[in-house]
Amino acid sequence: MTNPDTPHRRHLHRYELTCPVEVFDLNSGALLGSLVNIHEEGLLIVGTDAIAEDHVYQLVLRLPDTVKNIGEIRLGVDCLWVGDAQDATMRWSGCQIIDLSAEARDQIRQLIEQVGRQS
Repeated sequence: MTNPDTPHRRHLHRYELTCPVEVFDLNSGALLGSLVNIHEEGLLIVGTDAIAEDHVYQLVLRLPDTVKNIGEIRLGVDCLWVGDAQDATMRWSGCQIIDLSAEARDQIRQLIEQVGRQS
């Protein structure tokens, strides 16, 4: 049950993806992990290196060739929380999208339409 006082409560349904999407830090080029789910306001990443909580990132989501007509999506996020995954070597990072062009918003919609399923 969701507590209404939880500061990071979701307002939109997130969509899990049926294909792998790698997430990179645009500034350093470092691989941060894999996209777990996404919607137009937020996303969840799982990776081996913890993304810093309360830190802003410019991300590049690199999509496989099976996702038609997109290639990559660039956006800015604020990491709201970081937590341990079931695998002790992995970390979850919940991010709010804070910088999103109209093109990137359309690309997220296309991504969801092509390979998303509601979680």
